[in-house]
Amino acid sequence: MASQDTTSVLRRMLAQAPTQGASGVAAPFKPFASLVEKLADRSLSLPLGVASVTQTTLSRDAVLANFGPPALMLRLRSAAGGVGMAGLCPQLRAALIEVQTTGKVATTPPPDRPATDADAAICSGFIGDLIAQANAGLAREPTTAWNTVFTPAGRFESQRAFALALEDTPLCHLSLQLDLGGGARQGVLQLLIPQPAPRASAKPTGGWKDAMQHAVNDAPVPLEAVLHRMVVSLADVEALKVGDMLTLPRTAAATIMLEATETSVGPFKLGQISGQKALRRVIDPQPADPAPQPAPTLTDPAEPLLAEAPQTST
Repeated sequence: MASQDTTSVLRRMLAQAPTQGASGVAAPFKPFASLVEKLADRSLSLPLGVASVTQTTLSRDAVLANFGPPALMLRLRSAAGGVGMAGLCPQLRAALIEVQTTGKVATTPPPDRPATDADAAICSGFIGDLIAQANAGLAREPTTAWNTVFTPAGRFESQRAFALALEDTPLCHLSLQLDLGGGARQGVLQLLIPQPAPRASAKPTGGWKDAMQHAVNDAPVPLEAVLHRMVVSLADVEALKVGDMLTLPRTAAATIMLEATETSVGPFKLGQISGQKALRRVIDPQPADPAPQPAPTLTDPAEPLLAEAPQTST
């Protein structure tokens, strides 16, 4: 009941006349532009006007080839694990920080400096509220794709980290040109939101066997990363105490195997991306030619395989 009330309130807010900045926005994007302006005014007391909104659908390769890294790249993550991005230019980043620390937007240009985790923490609240309210109030709009809620989860430290996190799915690219602080500055907000890839065919055409294969391939399975396996006696296991150490081979971190039920894939190398553990697939090493084994010694057919027990008499 509470979610329905929230949605109805948001829809009534969006139905009101848009503010001055949204007057030049194309009609399909006016509800979204109005939401951005009202959220900035009511939550931050930030005078903000949306001058224009453009939307395109890009592939992952197109994003990496044409999308320049903004000053602050906020990581967006859905509950299902999807990854997107909110890009803030230096002017927008500075305006959000200034209005929350000093109460107003400065008229001087912001300093040119790299983004920090503190920037991400200060700006994440507004971006998270914007996406959540757009999902609640604009989920049925044909020009936007708010069917999934994405929440800010830190920042991308580099363009490379952003590229590694993106999946090969279409991305909705929304670009907003903003007037900040009553025209004191102009800024840009860019949203990259992954969209579900269209299926080539709703139903497999190869009969029952292909349909079963299609269903099995899409079924989730638990995935385990196995660093190393060793054989120890039960007595040694029972004798383990807190603080005991098990020695692993030096190559263990570069020969990790991923296992799902009875399937094993690898090897992988242990690494780190943006402070999180990660695995990178490495080229399978060429197996060395096994050393020739000596031919097995055959038992003389004339000799018995089992010696007969001596006969005893009483």
